[in-house]
Amino acid sequence: MRKVILDADPGIDDAISIITAFGSSIDIIAVTTVNGNVNPKLGALNALILLESIGITDIPVIPGATRSIINRPLPARIKKRKEYQHGKDGLGNLGIHKSYKLELLRKKISAAPSYLNFTDDVARRYTNDEISIIATGPLTNIARMLMYKPSFADHIKEICIMGGAFRFERNKTIGSVTDYAEFNSYCDPEAAKIVFGSNLKAKIKIAGLNITTKRKCAFDAKFVDRLCKDRSLRSNLILSLLDFKLSFNPVFYLHDVFALVMLQRPSLFRFKRGNVDVILKGKMRGSTKFCENSLSGNILAAVDVNEEEFKNFLLNRLVF
Repeated sequence: MRKVILDADPGIDDAISIITAFGSSIDIIAVTTVNGNVNPKLGALNALILLESIGITDIPVIPGATRSIINRPLPARIKKRKEYQHGKDGLGNLGIHKSYKLELLRKKISAAPSYLNFTDDVARRYTNDEISIIATGPLTNIARMLMYKPSFADHIKEICIMGGAFRFERNKTIGSVTDYAEFNSYCDPEAAKIVFGSNLKAKIKIAGLNITTKRKCAFDAKFVDRLCKDRSLRSNLILSLLDFKLSFNPVFYLHDVFALVMLQRPSLFRFKRGNVDVILKGKMRGSTKFCENSLSGNILAAVDVNEEEFKNFLLNRLVF
């Protein structure tokens, strides 16, 4: 069974991805958190809450980077936007934190090793090509890891990333926080450039907004209703998060789940091989440019997905 690190910024989409991952046939060795939807300490607290809700108490949760590679703050309008979409607590301001012993969870976070010490420990414990990473937030942690210990790249078998906004269709501009850029790549484009430009032997698969916002991949109230079979701490948490999504729109997308599905069910996707460049300056800062290169490209970018099987995958791991 493959060894997996979940690198996230929970965040509602990340929360559903984390819960789904623990219902999958992978061996999750840690959850690491990065500054994105929420700061990494709050993200770690949210991750511990999610793990407790599904009865898991023995997986380490490691807070990672508190700022981008160049320490560039996000514009105020984007900070307001992420708070609007996820709530100040990252979990929809639904009072979920009140159901947990937060001081005990905060002590766990305080006792956790630093992210770089965690990197050292993983390098000692695991062999080459043994680790896979599912990355659903900005890529700051992974970039820092590669800069701190370049040899760690040998330990990575595969990185599955949700991020970017690719223009595979002519004249189609896709973005979420700007006309050109998706949130994760905009938060730390320097980190994304390091990861995408690295000479990793690992497979790098990426799902951008072009695939995560496909109309048939959207979810609605009928999908949420199919999940309701009992009322447990886990089910109440999932339903609260998805109902929060529905409060904005009758349909919603779970972008981050795509990174998990690419790891678990790559056969559901059609990929193009190529290279990814990240724009660092001007109005296009954070935008991602895919250049097809079928011979030596280091990135597999998802260009299509079996929508029905994608939804079945998620349903089978969330149903309760």
